[in-house]
Amino acid sequence: MRIWQYTLGWWIIVTPLLLAQTITLSRVGVVPEKDHFVTATKTFTVEIDVAGVSDCSAVSFELQFTDARNVRFAGSWTALDFPASNVVVVDNSNYVTGIGSVTVIAMLGTPPNAGGLIDPAVVQLDFIVPPDAIHNANIVFNFRNAEAVVAANGGTVVRLSGTPTIFNVHSYVDVWPGDANNDGIVDSRDGTIIALFYDEGGPGSRITGYPRKPASTIWAAQPALAWDSVRVTYADCDGSGRIDINDVLVIYANFSKTHSKATPATPTAEWPVPEPDPQVEGEDVQLVPIELRTGVMAMGVAARVSWEQVQQDYEVVGVLRGNIFPPTKGFFARIFADKAYCDIAAGNLYPDPEVPIEGVLAYLKVRPKSANPPPFHYRFIKLNGIRRSGALFPLILSAVPTVSQEMSPIAVTYTAGECRVTGLQPGERLLNFQLFTLTGQPLLSLQPQNSVFPVPAISLPPGVYPCIVRTNRRTGRVLLPVGW
Repeated sequence: MRIWQYTLGWWIIVTPLLLAQTITLSRVGVVPEKDHFVTATKTFTVEIDVAGVSDCSAVSFELQFTDARNVRFAGSWTALDFPASNVVVVDNSNYVTGIGSVTVIAMLGTPPNAGGLIDPAVVQLDFIVPPDAIHNANIVFNFRNAEAVVAANGGTVVRLSGTPTIFNVHSYVDVWPGDANNDGIVDSRDGTIIALFYDEGGPGSRITGYPRKPASTIWAAQPALAWDSVRVTYADCDGSGRIDINDVLVIYANFSKTHSKATPATPTAEWPVPEPDPQVEGEDVQLVPIELRTGVMAMGVAARVSWEQVQQDYEVVGVLRGNIFPPTKGFFARIFADKAYCDIAAGNLYPDPEVPIEGVLAYLKVRPKSANPPPFHYRFIKLNGIRRSGALFPLILSAVPTVSQEMSPIAVTYTAGECRVTGLQPGERLLNFQLFTLTGQPLLSLQPQNSVFPVPAISLPPGVYPCIVRTNRRTGRVLLPVGW
């Protein structure tokens, strides 16, 4: 037993009390499935609570954490049961040695024998994970010199026991577009991973995803911020922040490519041929062709096909591959019956060539819900193609006559905020100009009055940008180099 003078001038007896008095650290604002990790570039909050004490008038402790270069105290905090004016928080972290330390003193400001709080919630502390934090590092938080002042015996200091809390760091990992399972090779097994995690990262997803910035489908290691599930991060092949049909196209474009993490496993030579679809039996089941006429070449096509206008009249019970690509090549389909649409991807596999996108992409197997339904109607919600280079671009269905080979090709140049379109014929005029990223995200859409027109102030880093130029006679799809 010893005597210690409290800062307010009251004499207090220090003694271990009967039952365990504890101090705990817990995450704030996250579900239990996500409370064991923290993410680079993000702030997280922890709450400090005391249990097993009554008539508590003060709490003090030092919160230590390992490797302060991976996690830092943000300098912000929130008082809970103690008045904010009587709470002191001091950051003692040494960012050279990497030892983190935050000291907290919280007081009611009343005599210790005057009663106090029962099991008080002390404070919430904010921490930040810097962008250069090491992926998969473990940060250990632990308490030192944790004590509480209680009213027993006219004022007693009790020691608080705590246990270490460990957070794993999710930071940047290298993603090779198409290697969805991160085994070092792009093959049919990557398609399985896309199917397993399909639609994760989207609205209502159980997993938070982060788009790659910048995003590309080029076969190279690309830094990506790890998702809530690190495994799913690699399945985002196009870097959009969502697992969807475009990711399947990237597998096609980079099929059979390898990188340094490759295992000795032999790659699958071809996309596995699915089991034959059950024969369409009965006159009530119909095959509806999903036709494409685009006038362009591509290595693969991804589409979202909707039938919401006839959802009350028809049930879609299956999807069969079409005839644009050979039967042994890539094909993927997923039906969302409750939303009345399906996602379809079909394509050749690298190093196969691009082919004209003309013909039937797939057949929908539909069953009428009544004896005399209206004609089946569908529309495209999304329609993208992919080049052999891996560049994603929007597909436009042909709505103009085929252009004669004698017509000169359309070209676009960009200089100092101004675009110039060349190759127009006499009497040919511009109707619309659209600019996209390599992943197919629209940047702008204009209705220029002349072949030379200004481009609104947007950030265009050096690179190549797909463009669609529509005139009164044709639609041209060209690549616009910027900063070359």
